[in-house]
Amino acid sequence: MTIDGKTLRHSFDGERHSTLYSITAWSKSNGLVLAQARSEGKKNENSRVLDMLETLNISGAIVNADAMNTQKNCD
Repeated sequence: MTIDGKTLRHSFDGERHSTLYSITAWSKSNGLVLAQARSEGKKNENSRVLDMLETLNISGAIVNADAMNTQKNCD
């Protein structure tokens, strides 16, 4: 499974406040999108990724993510 966040190009209306950030989890081997979620911004991506991982049944799975999502949870 791979999980990654993206910014939708030109999704803002002149102000950067309305830019669309999405997070997608997909299975490359099955060619399926497993989950998608909206993020409030790049800085909030980590918490949304953690929420998404909690909702998916990924026991025993290998999860690929970019460096941004390897930060330690400091709660």
